[in-house]
Amino acid sequence: MFRIYTVEFCYRFFYILFSFFGCLTLALIKIDVILLVKIYPFLEFSTEKLLATRVTDLIDVVWILSFYNSLLFIYPLFVYHLIAFLKMGFYKYQIYVLLKVIKLSTLIYMIVFTLLHLYFLPNFFSFLLSWKISSFGNLLNVKTELRITYYIDWILSTECFISSIVYWLSIIMSKVLLIMNLSKIYEKAKRLKKQTLFLTILFLFLLFPSDIYLQFGLLLISSLLIELIFLSLCYMIKNF
Repeated sequence: MFRIYTVEFCYRFFYILFSFFGCLTLALIKIDVILLVKIYPFLEFSTEKLLATRVTDLIDVVWILSFYNSLLFIYPLFVYHLIAFLKMGFYKYQIYVLLKVIKLSTLIYMIVFTLLHLYFLPNFFSFLLSWKISSFGNLLNVKTELRITYYIDWILSTECFISSIVYWLSIIMSKVLLIMNLSKIYEKAKRLKKQTLFLTILFLFLLFPSDIYLQFGLLLISSLLIELIFLSLCYMIKNF
């Protein structure tokens, strides 16, 4: 029996390894497309130019993006083979719960990763570059130059760090929700829905300046956030 599992493990390991090198080859061939996808959101929010002062900068960018995207796209295959390998040692209900947790956490991870890549991080980076440090009648001026290697490293590390934290938190929350009575939580939250919305809007109005457009935006965002929370509760009740 041990020999059978060893052969299966080696088969799945080498299949994943072969698939990784296949993804790496495709990433190297289409590196121009991958690079465009990575830097295009930043160019939408900023007029700054990304500089490559040395030839090795471009080589570093190529290898970093290739390995990062290969690992990112090979991860679903890795999870599939891991579950398939451990399936014989689990009960059916354990496999069902495990798949539910992985699907929910992966969906949340993809949403957070997409929002970070397309909007939040490029916009935040552009905001930081727009700062002008000056004093004493423009005697002190600080200008910034953005190197493409630093931008790629910062974007990838920040996306990976934040998305991974959200991913593991979603897994932990999913496990906690499995042992909680979601119906009672939903009924209690439904009774306190209006009070929660009122307190949230009041807190935001006190925190932000009294601008009519800003307050209308805060009102809209708060309402959508509360409704999204209730929609999430309904989804969890139905699927858990």
